[in-house]
Amino acid sequence: MKKIFTLSLAILMLLSVCISAVSCNGGEGEATTPAVTTPAATTPAETTPAETTPSETTPAETTPEETEPEDTIPEDEEGVFHVRTADDLRELNQSIVYNKDYDGYTISIDADIDMGGEQWQSLNGYYLYNTIFEGNGHTISNLNIVANERSSTRVGFVDMMDGGAITFRNLTFQNCTTTAGDSNGVAIVLGCSLKSDVVFNNVHVLDSKVITATKYKTGASDNSIGIRIAAMLGYSHENSEISIDGCSVKRFLAEGFHNLACFVGYDSAWLTSIKNCVAEDVRLNFAYCYANGYNLEQNDKYIQVFYGGGSWEDTLDNCLANGNTYKNVVFFDMDSQTEIDPVTFRTVK
Repeated sequence: MKKIFTLSLAILMLLSVCISAVSCNGGEGEATTPAVTTPAATTPAETTPAETTPSETTPAETTPEETEPEDTIPEDEEGVFHVRTADDLRELNQSIVYNKDYDGYTISIDADIDMGGEQWQSLNGYYLYNTIFEGNGHTISNLNIVANERSSTRVGFVDMMDGGAITFRNLTFQNCTTTAGDSNGVAIVLGCSLKSDVVFNNVHVLDSKVITATKYKTGASDNSIGIRIAAMLGYSHENSEISIDGCSVKRFLAEGFHNLACFVGYDSAWLTSIKNCVAEDVRLNFAYCYANGYNLEQNDKYIQVFYGGGSWEDTLDNCLANGNTYKNVVFFDMDSQTEIDPVTFRTVK
């Protein structure tokens, strides 16, 4: 009996071990099969060079199209026309010929401009209402200024203003010549102003000249004359207001019939203000004595140092009181070939 009991107990223990083994596997045998640890997850298909092929590292993002100079040069700001070369200045004039309107613009002179003595047709002021010429301390040189198609009698860098306003500042004109025949309002900078506000601030005309017709004699075949002539503004009319401050005219020659001066040839409304300006080494050749009925005793009417006024009065004392100065200014009578200094000229009787 003891042997039988012992055998039965052994059988029961063996069955218990087998049952435990089966319950421990619990159907998880597939999770530990070799399929889980096969090289399939690290096959070359997942480490092929496809992710580093040249197509993904080409220099497409740094192609020349994205780094060309035009993309790095800032465009001009709105309402400003920059003049950096002689070609830019020509472009300004040509664009006005084709009706480009610069109303409200600033024309910024960003470098010294040498025009090489070429002929310059006056800018048409009709397209320059409320325009500022900002010179930035630079110089426009070697212009031969002539009339444009708009007007043969108003001649200058700009021909004339008829309404609106125009400002010239921080700008020098050097070695420029304005030539006109029968004319009425001629200068280096602005020929004529009608109903306009004109400002010259820190503007200088150097080594320049304005030449107009002087052949007026009774019975002469050619009676062309030029009147109202100066370096800054030839003729101010119809209540134009003119402000000139801190400017100079040096080594300047003007030639014409009458109403010659350094800064404004003639202001019909007496609305010119000139302060802190200098006239030096100037010669004003006048020809009114050629005509019958004109003589030197009419001196106060026609030739002035700084500007001529509409009531034919001498302006010298008033200008000197406003901080203006002059030196070596000569009036020359082309009829008698006489040189006269300004003080002597105004006292001729």
